[in-house]
Amino acid sequence: MKKAIFKITAASILLAALDQLSKVWAIRNIDHIFNNGVAFGIAIPKILLIGSTIALLIGFTIVAFREFKITGRLAQIAMSLIIAGGFSNLLDRFTYGAVVDFINIKIWPIFNIADVYIIVGVVLIVAFYERLMRNPKRSS
Repeated sequence: MKKAIFKITAASILLAALDQLSKVWAIRNIDHIFNNGVAFGIAIPKILLIGSTIALLIGFTIVAFREFKITGRLAQIAMSLIIAGGFSNLLDRFTYGAVVDFINIKIWPIFNIADVYIIVGVVLIVAFYERLMRNPKRSS
């Protein structure tokens, strides 16, 4: 269990650091926006946004540790991606007052690498839910 926690923590820190570096690069080199809201730029008061992000990260982590087989590689990857993405976007809110978005594929609102981490982590959980569960329910 301690080894799994270490792996998740180390991977989350590394992924968040890579995302932060990508945002520094974007600010210096390419067109970017500072998104004050949430997904698709939906406006929410800053204090509520920061508080809910922290609560969601803590809540997700608690539920994941209770429900998932965290010694499994897939659970570690999914958890690391979601934690890193959420934490990195939270760091943006403290550093810049908004999230730095810079990936523009024209058919979708502008986003960042942390957003990709979160989406991929969630997709992994949804796609492999039974495999991730500590005590999956067996259907006859």
